[in-house]
Parts: sequence; C-alpha cells; structure tokens
Amino acid sequence: MTDRFHGKVVIVTGAASGIGEATARRFVAEGSKVAMIDRDEASLEKVAKSLPADPSRGSDGRRFGFSCRRWNDRGRHIVNNAGVHEGGDPASITDEKWRKVMSTDIDGVFYGCRAALPHLENTRGSIVNTASVSGTGGDWGMSPYNAAKGAVVNLTRALALDLGKKGIRVNAVCPSLTRTGMTEDMMDDKKLLAKFAERIPLGRVCEPQEVAAVIAFLARDDASFMTGANVAVDGGVSASNGQPPRNSPQATSTVLLSERCVVKTCVEGARSLVHFDAPGLPQRVFGEPATEDAEGRDSGLAGRNGIVRRIADRDRFGSFDAELLQHDLENVRGRLGFVDVFR
Repeated sequence: MTDRFHGKVVIVTGAASGIGEATARRFVAEGSKVAMIDRDEASLEKVAKSLPADPSRGSDGRRFGFSCRRWNDRGRHIVNNAGVHEGGDPASITDEKWRKVMSTDIDGVFYGCRAALPHLENTRGSIVNTASVSGTGGDWGMSPYNAAKGAVVNLTRALALDLGKKGIRVNAVCPSLTRTGMTEDMMDDKKLLAKFAERIPLGRVCEPQEVAAVIAFLARDDASFMTGANVAVDGGVSASNGQPPRNSPQATSTVLLSERCVVKTCVEGARSLVHFDAPGLPQRVFGEPATEDAEGRDSGLAGRNGIVRRIADRDRFGSFDAELLQHDLENVRGRLGFVDVFR
C-alpha cells in the first residue's frame, strides 16, 4: 500500500466489523489516522488493537462530536458506514423496528455529515456514504432497509449539490450481497447462495475488502472530479433489468467449493471449460474438447459435472495440466480453506 492518506484523519462509523472494519484497515494501510466509531465497544477494541496504527475510538454517537473536534486541520474524510437491518411482512413491522433502521441507516448518515461539515469546509475534504443496491431497487421483505438506503442514495446526491461550491465531495458505494456479520446467516444457506450466484454476473458474493477499496478510491484525489455518484459495487447486479437468466449457447453451472471459492464450469462450443474464481488467486481456465456419449451427454473429462467431481476427488485430471491444476487446488486449500462438498 502507499501513503496516499499520510498525515490525514478519517472517521469511519460502524468500524467494528464488516465493511467498516475493512475500510478502517484500508485507510490505515494507506497511511491515515482513523477515528473508529461503533456501538460494539468490545469488537471495536479488538479491531483497533489489531491495527498497526493507534486509531482513536468512540463507542457510540455520543462521542461522535468529540471525534470530529479532534480532527482539527488534518480531518479530511468521513465514511458513514454504520447500518442495521430489519425486515419482514410490512404489516408486522413494528414502530420500534422501523425507527431502529431509520435512526441508524439514514439519521446517522445525515447527523454524521452535519457534524463533520465545519471541518470538511476547512480541509476541502470528502464524504463517502455506504448505501446499497437495496437503495436503488426494491427487495422482498426488506421495506425498512430499502427505504433507508434509498434515502441515503438521494441524500448523497442532494449534499453533493449543496456542498460542491464549498469544495466538499459527497459520494456513496452501493454494494450487493457482502460477506459481513449482518449477512452471516445467509452465508450458511447454500441454496440461497446458489440463487445469488445465478443473478450476480461475477457469480459470487462481495468481500468487505472489495467495497473498502472503492471507498478509499472515492476519498482519494484520484476521484477529485467525482461527486454525487452512487457507485455500484455489486458484481454486475445493477446491469440486469431484473429478468432471470435464459438458456444460451453457453451452458453454465456455478458451484461453491467453499464459502470463498467459486468454480464455474461451462460448455462453450466444442470445449468444456472450468473457471476458478476466488479472491487472492488469479483466475485459471482449463479446458479440453467436449465429447458426447450415445445419449448425447458430455462425457469429456472436463464435462460440466465430471470435472467438478474430479476436482473434488483429485484422483485424475485426464489431459489437463495436472501439476498446475494441483497447484491451484493447494492454493485454494491453503489460503481459502478448501472444503470438499462433492462426493
């Protein structure tokens, strides 16, 4: 990492886990001092102690103004990331649940921006809000969250208009399904993940570090002419018009070998291909000519089902480069916790 933020102070809310934690780590890695804020003080303390720097910490909103006052002339950026989720049948959503979401997901963003403005005016800094693809379209059973994140999306635009002349940039990130504490139960639902993999063009869920990278970019001078943008970090979800995938000449199957490793197999023309797609690993593509048996089924060693079984069994690789394939499998096992799920 570089020292792009050397000598600058960044406030990150919701910094005890998930996207907020990844964002704090990213800014520290790029040379910043980070004021971390979260209601989960024990988790926040654990994260702070694991960082190479010594960020200041605040356990809740009561200390937020204090953190802003400590900014002085080095305070350059605020990341309004804290968020909660409540959902269900609209008729059963209580006032308490509705206010819980609104008070954190939108009120917290506005109050955070307002508290930081005097300092940002002096430093011509920037604001990055964590919105969501759920703020740009609706979800089933998530009306409070949709309403709050939709408000964040439009608040970001409105603040960009009002603050542009003061030299303050305001942008937001809109992640799709991301591996965080808030989605932990979803990560254990393999059928649900398979549905998401089908609708996400990149075929997997987002990692917090990937969102943090975009947040850091929006805060940097590299994005000096960007304001009012709601940047999708969604693996291509927003590129869709909402209709489900249809049959195409390329038949594709997506399989989770582990929670963090996706293998895609497909038949493309006369070749069967297998794609490794995992954070931290280069994407590898292996293939051989596909053949069909008497019943028209792909019987090549790289057949859509056969190759997945052979990867899992690791008993033979046919005409593949066995050494390279084995090397990739060991990387998956060693770095991402490879888990056999096909027997």
